[in-house]
Amino acid sequence: MKYTLLIFLILTNVKCFGQGSDSKDYSDSERKKIQIAENFLIETFSETFLNDTLEFKGLYKSVLDMVAFEIKNDLSTDTSRNMILVFLNGENVETEYNTKITRQNVYNYFKGVSNENIYLNHDYALSLAKRANFEKGIKGWIISISGVADSVWWTVKSYQKVDYDPVYSANGKDFKVNIRDGKIKISEWVEIE
Repeated sequence: MKYTLLIFLILTNVKCFGQGSDSKDYSDSERKKIQIAENFLIETFSETFLNDTLEFKGLYKSVLDMVAFEIKNDLSTDTSRNMILVFLNGENVETEYNTKITRQNVYNYFKGVSNENIYLNHDYALSLAKRANFEKGIKGWIISISGVADSVWWTVKSYQKVDYDPVYSANGKDFKVNIRDGKIKISEWVEIE
């Protein structure tokens, strides 16, 4: 039953990589996606910009894959809004609706001007959940990011109940933070196998 639960969670939930994981923890196809995102940033900015200014933060799977980078804290003008996302549709950078980062965005960011293509980061979403006293639940929070275009959200998932008899079922709450504007949504969820 535990293996079924694991497979169920992998297939139904947004899968999150990164958050301090060593690159050796990635499969070849995941490393290739990270490389595609890095190449896009090198073409858009430069290799020096990628290496000296950005820090890889994770590979997230949703409708589209998202490769997250953050402007290094010692360079950031706003350490809560310093995330750049590169959206991938298969092995292609999706630029029509999602990946809109430009040189002008970064220039404005370093001048202290807020813009819509540099997003609120993982730590900011967690700090909001903590400040709101969002319930920890019966096991640790699961943090993911999902969505496309103007509706991308950090989700802090809390389990309130898990039961294995007669079938797996669980319920809890989600604390969602929009990465663009910081709006918060709290909702309840239920999983049944």
